[in-house]
This record gives sequence, C-alpha cells and structure tokens, in this order.
Amino acid sequence: MSIDEKLKYISKKLKEHNFQNDIQVRYNDSIKMFEIYVLDNEQEDDFFYGKGNTFEEAMEDFIYKPDGIYYIDEVMHEYYEEERRELAYKNKVYWDKQLYRNA
Repeated sequence: MSIDEKLKYISKKLKEHNFQNDIQVRYNDSIKMFEIYVLDNEQEDDFFYGKGNTFEEAMEDFIYKPDGIYYIDEVMHEYYEEERRELAYKNKVYWDKQLYRNA
C-alpha cells in the first residue's frame, strides 16, 4: 500500500467514527523520530499514536500496532463501552442523591 493509499484508509476510518481532529505528524529532531497521532475529540490526549525512524515506519506503527487505526472498530467499541459504564454510574449516583434528599 502506498503512502497516499494509507492516508486515504486512515481518513476513511476516522470519518467512520466521527473524529473531528486531523492526523498530525511531528519530527522530533533530538531523538530523530517521526511521530504520527490523532488527538481525542474531547480530552485532547493522543488517541491513536505511531512512531518510527522514518515516516513509513511511523505510518506502519500508527496503522498496524494492536491499538492502531487498523483495529479502530475494536478500540472504539471498548471506548464506547467504557463511556457507557461511566455514564451509567454517574446516573446511578445522581438518582441515589435525589432519593436521599427526598427521603
């Protein structure tokens, strides 16, 4: 797969999951390494990240590592499940407080 094809693949996968942030590429001159990442929409943390000595290595790492873009469906499923559990917990705490106040 050429770099253009990889970029199209990445863009397609990110659009499928409604990522608003762009792919960012950074070259760290002090350690001579390329870094490719996409930030989380809400938390501004690295959501997907890859690094390598060359741009091609960084792109391969970004796509094919176990939590990379190639596995975005599984990664996002886990992310959504965690969000759902967190929201359910917050909802339970809220209603428990309401019951306590009304008792």
